[in-house]
Amino acid sequence: MTSNGNFAVSDPKYSCNGAIYGRNLNLASCYQVWRIMSSDGAMETYGQRGSGNWRAKLPFRYVSSDGLCAIDISHSTRATHDQMRPGDLKNIVRVLIDVCVRGTPNQGGIASNIGVHGNLAVRVVPYKPTVVCGAPGSGAPFVSCRDIVDEMPADGKKNVFGPKDDPETTVPIPFVLAPSQRCSLLLSGQGPAEKVKDTSDWYKIFAASAFLSLCSSLVTKYFTVHDPPISALVTFSFLCTPPNYLWQQFIEHKLPAYTTNKIEVDDGGKGVEVEKKLNIWNTMVKLLLEQTIIAAINVGAFLGFTKWFQGMPVEGCIQVIREVGDCTSCAAIW
Repeated sequence: MTSNGNFAVSDPKYSCNGAIYGRNLNLASCYQVWRIMSSDGAMETYGQRGSGNWRAKLPFRYVSSDGLCAIDISHSTRATHDQMRPGDLKNIVRVLIDVCVRGTPNQGGIASNIGVHGNLAVRVVPYKPTVVCGAPGSGAPFVSCRDIVDEMPADGKKNVFGPKDDPETTVPIPFVLAPSQRCSLLLSGQGPAEKVKDTSDWYKIFAASAFLSLCSSLVTKYFTVHDPPISALVTFSFLCTPPNYLWQQFIEHKLPAYTTNKIEVDDGGKGVEVEKKLNIWNTMVKLLLEQTIIAAINVGAFLGFTKWFQGMPVEGCIQVIREVGDCTSCAAIW
């Protein structure tokens, strides 16, 4: 046990295991979901949902905005709850990502024996969502949808989902969860309701719902939680302005927008007149360069710098920059 302020906190036990927790996680996604975790220093009670009025109901899942990396918090079988500071939990997750995801080989992992009494565990795992979000602004408020995820069943017991008149059915479908009138979760089958029947557990549905709830907040989160601070924007502008200015001077010298033509004038020997004319070719070449190569460099530099400014390791920043060249990422940006 180690002392942490006025509370004793168990020493975390880290374990990386690709066979159990998955391999080839997206490092940038894992760092992104780590950043949205709370850094609060006040003690918090994490407890099994349905066993008490806990502030943080377990299992609890943080998921990256692209759904490729998830952080799962759970309790041990010997206790239903424990206490821990969210900021301490965030620090433990950072170490777990650095050791397992950033390590070689890249794999998921678990930090167990955490909390005041060592009854909590946190895992970093990959996730492949099969989710299609609707048009921006068409979803319910994120807080309302998050309430559903917090209150819904999430145990690993197998259930038979099917028609209500089937004797083997334990959960009749369609099944509706609606703690709030502003958001509801409809669980249905793919096909006629009277014929659909399948077996699953609530935890798998909970894991998918954790990402589904993000559909209602993707636009909001892009402009709030994940925005770089003003200090990062100002610093980047200060650093990038000189090289961009020098580039503009250089390219204008090599490919001037206006070229001159000498016009002979019979004015008694005073010389020639000079006519300036827009050079269409030079202008188009510069436009093409600015909107492709230079734009990619500037966007990559902006994303990489702001992520580094917010604490992401260099390897994660490099991966973010590489994604600028991904056509899928480009389409998402536009």
